[in-house]
Amino acid sequence: MSDRPWEYTIESDDWDAAARELITTINGVGYFHFDSLQDALDSGPYRDSREFVLNHLGHMKRWFDVYEGSTARRAFERRLR
Repeated sequence: MSDRPWEYTIESDDWDAAARELITTINGVGYFHFDSLQDALDSGPYRDSREFVLNHLGHMKRWFDVYEGSTARRAFERRLR
């Protein structure tokens, strides 16, 4: 997670690694579950990991729900205290 509590970034030099990191959050949210990177790529018309990541970045807003157990707003407010 970023040093800034209101921002989350995926830091990777490799799209496959970024996709795997994103998949862990998607699996943690629980609406979908991917058993592997290939399973995720097969779930839609994705040519590669880059396309998968760019099409699923919206799931990152749920990162706090999965890993912090709260909303981003609450985590932000806690860190400002």
